[in-house]
Amino acid sequence: MQKLAAVVGYPIQHSLSPILHKAGWGADFQSIAVHSGQLADFLLTLPAQYVGLAVTMPLKHEACRLAQLSDGLAKVLGVVNTLVFQPTGNTSMLVGFNTDVAGIANSLTAYGVGSHDSALVKSALILGSGATASSALAALIQLQIAQITVSARRKAGINTVFSAAHRLHLPLEAFDLDLAVPLMLEKDLTISTLPSMVTDGFAKELASVATLDLRGKFLLDCSYDSYPSQLVQVWENNGGIVVPGYELLFYQAVEQAKLFTGRVPDIAAMRYALDTALAERGIIS
Repeated sequence: MQKLAAVVGYPIQHSLSPILHKAGWGADFQSIAVHSGQLADFLLTLPAQYVGLAVTMPLKHEACRLAQLSDGLAKVLGVVNTLVFQPTGNTSMLVGFNTDVAGIANSLTAYGVGSHDSALVKSALILGSGATASSALAALIQLQIAQITVSARRKAGINTVFSAAHRLHLPLEAFDLDLAVPLMLEKDLTISTLPSMVTDGFAKELASVATLDLRGKFLLDCSYDSYPSQLVQVWENNGGIVVPGYELLFYQAVEQAKLFTGRVPDIAAMRYALDTALAERGIIS
């Protein structure tokens, strides 16, 4: 019997997850639009052949609430991006995981952050306070980057990076978004979890800085649907090191595939499929 899986969220049309998972483990992997507040009803419609779901925005907090069991990382962050239907006899249990943390940590490590020769990366700035920001916080902790600052519009509420930090007993410096650019110039690493429509303004402000020099500074722009964003372009044009958002997608998908199948996927095939898709979209050459 063909095993089924899907990526769910909204908007979803840009997702490369189906391409990655089909290449990695031969999945019949769909892309399905599910709006906020609709995940519970959607789960009731799934046939028994489903092994799991990749969960994207805006459903990651919702998925955490609906999971019957979550691993420790997902639970403390309150963020689930992977739902696995774990067989339990004649039924199954819905188990939640977070592979975004591994995706962020592994993509940064691949570009030199967190390695033994990357001692210059001691401070980090997270732009945004939502689900991906919470995962970024945990990834930075794993990489032993202790000086963490958040610049965000929303600072209150249970589904924020600040509530995650509270559960982790971690103090965070918090600033408004209008201070984002000065903070980027100060910190060694910036992780943007914001859409390009927001960061475009930061790019213009950065570009106006006289004698702008971003050499030795890292930027992970978690969005890839509009890559390269104006922020990415300004960063690269002024000597900065960019970790593309599609690297986060790749590394978290590898971890998802392991959870869906119980084995290591064909990672080389996943990389080839991703590079081919990015080239077709004109993102890489």
